[in-house]
Amino acid sequence: MIDGDLLRLALIGAVVDESPGRALRIDSLTDQLGAYSDEEAYLVVWCLAHLVVDGLGDACREAALHAIAEIVEWHAGSREAARVLSAVSDRGLSDSEREYLENISDLVAGS
Repeated sequence: MIDGDLLRLALIGAVVDESPGRALRIDSLTDQLGAYSDEEAYLVVWCLAHLVVDGLGDACREAALHAIAEIVEWHAGSREAARVLSAVSDRGLSDSEREYLENISDLVAGS
């Protein structure tokens, strides 16, 4: 488990702050994957997945999908939070974004 205050600050910064560098802040959410509790991982995945569904910009969307893919691989308990991504069309996604979505879908289906 990581320091709850640090996680909340990082998550709030990634979710709320739309200034340049947002993609890097989203990416940083994977820096301590193994330290997340299942509840923390679920919270991060839930927030990022809903941001993706609601329409993040390209760089942030890719960072969010990458973070979600990493987290759901480490934390099976967070996979349910990623189910909302089934609403995302792969139309207009980059090849890497499609690959992240496919990996996430496979892990969610297998959980």
